Amino acid sequence: IEAQSGYTYLPRPIKSTSRNAEIGIFLGVSYYLGDLNPSGHFNRFTQPAGGLLYRVNFNPRISSKIIISVGNIEANDVYSRNDANLNRNLSFKSSLMELAVEGEFNFLPFVTGSKKLAIVTPYVFAGVSVFHFDPKGLYLGNKWVALQPLGTEGQGSAFSNKKTYSLTQFAIPFGAGLKLNAAKRFCVSFEWGIRKTFTDYL
Repeated sequence: IEAQSGYTYLPRPIKSTSRNAEIGIFLGVSYYLGDLNPSGHFNRFTQPAGGLLYRVNFNPRISSKIIISVGNIEANDVYSRNDANLNRNLSFKSSLMELAVEGEFNFLPFVTGSKKLAIVTPYVFAGVSVFHFDPKGLYLGNKWVALQPLGTEGQGSAFSNKKTYSLTQFAIPFGAGLKLNAAKRFCVSFEWGIRKTFTDYL
């Protein structure tokens, strides 16, 4: 899950009905929801995230963008209020790199730099992404050890038919945001996104 804000830059003046492209950066945070953090949003496990984007606007309501992002997720049973989780005493962290292609729909007609259309609009987005992760577990309280080579879920061992999982997987990103015209060629956006993953090994 990500929450982020950023801005995009319109390289050249355009008419409100023409196709145009934007480049931008974003900064935000990433966090994990799962067994080790079942319901904690924006808590101690929240980590910084950032990236670059390239957006093509087909018309004032429909856009498509390519995003390259990096971040981290982590969680630790030591902070749990559940006795069973405290006794389990698990922890992990994982670095993430993602390449996503997403489509956007603006609820109001919006073009960066336009004074004739909406100055601000809510929007929704969805797409597909490929991401690389590297899960590690804390050993003896002071050493982080890569988990995939150890076959911690039994994968890749002589006692299981599970194959070693890939550290590169697919996900479905989706979410909502708010865009705001900040200047003649600048747009600021605030966005909250969720990633539906298809792996249990993050």
